[in-house]
Amino acid sequence: MQSFSTNYGNLNNVPRYSIYENGNLDSVCLDSEHKLNTSIGILIPRFEDFTGRRKNTKCLLFFESGELKSIDLQEQTPVNTPLGVITAELITFYKNGSIKRIFPLNGAINGMWLESDEAELAKKIPFTILNTNFNLKVNSIFFYLDGNVKSVSFFPGETTSVPTPLGVIETRIGFSFLNDGSLHSLEPDSPYEIETPIGILHAYDSSAMGIHADQNSLIFDGSDYKVLELVTSTDIIKITDQSGKIHYLAPLYVESSTSIEATELIPLKVRFDNETITFTCLDEFTIRISDIVDIKLSSIPLVANECTDCATCGKCE
Repeated sequence: MQSFSTNYGNLNNVPRYSIYENGNLDSVCLDSEHKLNTSIGILIPRFEDFTGRRKNTKCLLFFESGELKSIDLQEQTPVNTPLGVITAELITFYKNGSIKRIFPLNGAINGMWLESDEAELAKKIPFTILNTNFNLKVNSIFFYLDGNVKSVSFFPGETTSVPTPLGVIETRIGFSFLNDGSLHSLEPDSPYEIETPIGILHAYDSSAMGIHADQNSLIFDGSDYKVLELVTSTDIIKITDQSGKIHYLAPLYVESSTSIEATELIPLKVRFDNETITFTCLDEFTIRISDIVDIKLSSIPLVANECTDCATCGKCE
């Protein structure tokens, strides 16, 4: 077994490790207790798992230059963060030692340990942001280098009311922020009516996985809170351009990747720029707003639908 000296303390009798080409430590797995003196206090990396529920995360990861990159903690540990004291099982860092992401839990969901089991361990975290007090179970909190909150990812099933320039929106999965603290994006819990340059669309991504909330289906531009981008799972948009050509833009149902007998929805992404609108589903289509002669909006239910080809269907004319 090898021993290593780091900026945070000595690592003795290391059973498994990897190194960079420059000889510095890359990753480390431990099987005995070590107390490391980090930028946020004394922390103990994971060295054993009595419960069997923890992810197979490396105990320690380092940047090539030697700074601590992440630490998988032996126990849930209270940590001082820019958002207050948060109990964590996994923490990642920037090179300067400030917290990048903090994970209250780091459990592996599998056949032996269910999401419902993990939910029983998850505790609600009180925090204030957008001049609003929240109290939520969270998967992770992402910070900018200067400590401002970049995103908050909710624990599965958690929802909350979020104040926005468009009104209060019931939100799932999470929300993200610009570095100045203004709201950048969120994930609506149900189709939410948005007034856009082409009429009222419904922001909602039925395919959102909920892994993190760094980027969501409703995005603001950050300057005057205009909607920059949204994802819709229900809206059909029929555009007639100056040449008389008709364009059908809509979510599409395609063959499921997991079952040949099922279909799955690919939502439609709509992005608004100063002079153009870009629609993206399987393909991408951009049109200048000044080239639009007529727009008709309709919708499909938020369920599997037999009409899967808007270009030839014509039912929504």
